[in-house]
Amino acid sequence: MNADFLAEFPPSSYADWLVALRDSLVGADPASLVAHSPEGIAIPPLPHPDAYLIPDLSGGAQGGSGRVSASPLQPVRWAQGGWQIAQEINLDEPRTFNRALLETLANGQTAVVLAASPRLHSSADLEVALAGVDLAQYPIYAADARVLDWLRATRSVEDMANLRGCIGSPSADYAALAERFALAATVAPGLGCVNISTARQHNNGAKAVQELAFVLAAGADILRGLLRRGLAIDAIAPRLHVTLCIGEDFFMQIAKLRAVKSLWAQMTSAFGASESAQRLHLHARSGTRNKSREDAHNNLLRLTCEALAAALAGVDSLTLAAFDAPAEDEFSRRLSRNIQLILQHELQLTRYIDPAGGSWHVEYLTDELGRRAWAAFQQIEGERD
Repeated sequence: MNADFLAEFPPSSYADWLVALRDSLVGADPASLVAHSPEGIAIPPLPHPDAYLIPDLSGGAQGGSGRVSASPLQPVRWAQGGWQIAQEINLDEPRTFNRALLETLANGQTAVVLAASPRLHSSADLEVALAGVDLAQYPIYAADARVLDWLRATRSVEDMANLRGCIGSPSADYAALAERFALAATVAPGLGCVNISTARQHNNGAKAVQELAFVLAAGADILRGLLRRGLAIDAIAPRLHVTLCIGEDFFMQIAKLRAVKSLWAQMTSAFGASESAQRLHLHARSGTRNKSREDAHNNLLRLTCEALAAALAGVDSLTLAAFDAPAEDEFSRRLSRNIQLILQHELQLTRYIDPAGGSWHVEYLTDELGRRAWAAFQQIEGERD
């Protein structure tokens, strides 16, 4: 656009916009239009940088009172063209699961997920489920810690060394957990050992602040438990993964997924983690609390918004449930996979380091969520003491 053309229009201050807003309200107070999120965050009605308290990465602030985020936002670290497409396949029988897995990997999926399905009872079952799958090419995610032992029973030393992803979930048995971390460090140095998920909390109605505080509290508890057993902080922190569910408030979900990165860095830094060990592998998964059984096709719209929020927030991996889950089929699984492929290859969101960075509204929500979640986390820690 021609600069001379823009020069014809003098810049408008926030005060000018407020005058215009008051005029349109016939004298009513613009403050009456301020909305409040379930987290208690005030949402200004008039988009303008001076209406927000926006952190920047230089240590200053744009507008507002000069507040800054508790810690800088981690840049997105996408490899191989984008976030990992980590779709679940709800088929119990290992052989049937394998056929569906090979099909979806051939058509754009980039990670293997062993969730509630398939049902695995032995290394033989696992081999059937993963037949023909090159785990050096596809990261593997599994909640059942036995999967690591089953892989060791059938894979070569080189195959194990090439594993990526995360196998395992939180456990109160820190002695056994410490053994798992030590084993993984030896046989599978690129593999995570614990995935902290907020799926239960989110799907039962937790607000964004509560989810973030839970993640921090759970992570701190694991760090303390393993540090007491002699593990080094830089050997623990990089092997902890986090899964956050995506909900119905588009901008709040972007902010939540962005805020957790800075919060995690601040929490692990307090334990002495190096800068590289503070980086979080963040997985996002579509939630269930806002999905319809009566009109399941509307869920396609919800899933698309959730996937876009996760992409704009810069997650490392993403699972979108089928729109008609749990009664899904190959067609509905394909739609959920293709939503992600379209975002990556047609919207080209993977070309940007921080797609949502600089947005007045998103930066404000990220900052507010981070501060409130950190305060909630400190309250939990205080009660623990």
